Amino acid sequence: MSSQAFEAEFQELLATIPEALSCLAESGDQPPVDATDAARHSLEHPLDFPALRQAVIPDDRITLAVDPNIPDLLSLLRGVFQILQSLHPGGVTVLLSEEASDQTVELLRKNLPQDAEIARHAADQRESLSYLAANESGDPLYLHRALVQADFVLPIVVARPAGRLDPAWSAGGLSPGFADVTSRRRFGYDRQHGRSGADAEASAVTWLLGVQMLLVAVPNRQGELQRILAGTPVGIANELSTSQRFAAAEGSTGGDKKDNDLVVAVISGDQQQQSWQNVARSLQAAQRRLRPGGTVAVISQVSTPARGSLGWLQTQQTSNEQQIRKELSKQHDRYSHAAATLLDAQQEGRVLLLSRLPEDEVEQLGFGVIDSVAGLKRLIQQHDQVCVLSSAQFSD
Repeated sequence: MSSQAFEAEFQELLATIPEALSCLAESGDQPPVDATDAARHSLEHPLDFPALRQAVIPDDRITLAVDPNIPDLLSLLRGVFQILQSLHPGGVTVLLSEEASDQTVELLRKNLPQDAEIARHAADQRESLSYLAANESGDPLYLHRALVQADFVLPIVVARPAGRLDPAWSAGGLSPGFADVTSRRRFGYDRQHGRSGADAEASAVTWLLGVQMLLVAVPNRQGELQRILAGTPVGIANELSTSQRFAAAEGSTGGDKKDNDLVVAVISGDQQQQSWQNVARSLQAAQRRLRPGGTVAVISQVSTPARGSLGWLQTQQTSNEQQIRKELSKQHDRYSHAAATLLDAQQEGRVLLLSRLPEDEVEQLGFGVIDSVAGLKRLIQQHDQVCVLSSAQFSD
């Protein structure tokens, strides 16, 4: 099915789903903002921090550490550059995490100022890394060279919950997102074993780099930008705590109550959003609302074949689960956390996928296949307690 046909059928499906099935309450949701204006205004009026023009001096080298999954990213960055260009910096680097698609990289290169450097982090390329410091255990911490050598670093992150793939947004997203493979391994190990070290190191890296100011993108439940906030992590967290959406558990069908037989996790947005990492994030959000043994149906236009650890997982479905987990724990490519999340979800219940991928590739990953929008409608009708999670990749 073509992308256009899939999108048309998908929009038809959304129109037929009763509002009562939404996992998310209306309260606290806002319409989208003009991302350019909102980004510029937030940098002129940060929370608990001086305006950006007071924190940067001419000829400073500036690095923007960017989560490429931010909705309407180009418009947001245009607002940032409207401020930066008036400050006469010595150079600006837009550093994207490994999740950035080729299309996103090219979009920014074509549309941002020509003198801006657009780079994509690669954790396994040691020549692009610089030593920052040692952690509390004495392990060396390496970050992308553009961060360590910058005079001013501005992390631009999404206000999403912490999980298997992400530290708390308030940590700035620099580690493990822009760190080396070893940092990613430590993060995954701590997450797997429920240790606090993952978030502690993520926050320590941001502090060691001297970062005090963040730019935080807040999506609404349709996956559009409803707010953009600049300031200190504490200042932004205090501001978000006044929003019902962030201060209380979401859910018209029970929110955090794990009493749903079926959770339909919808990944909205452009092709940048249709990634295996966002499939994993959506699974985590769905499981927080699913009864033990229930069914998760992920709806995504993901069309990229499984790679890295996910590709390896496709070859292991007949193997012993304990052995699979043991071998997977040794893999630390950028898909390893997504593969571990998928494996956990499959052990807790039934996992289905409606996508643009061939059925055999989906089945080899351990998903059940939903072959059409009509098939999804039938699935919904077969369950008594259902909720639909819009823009699940951003959901609590």
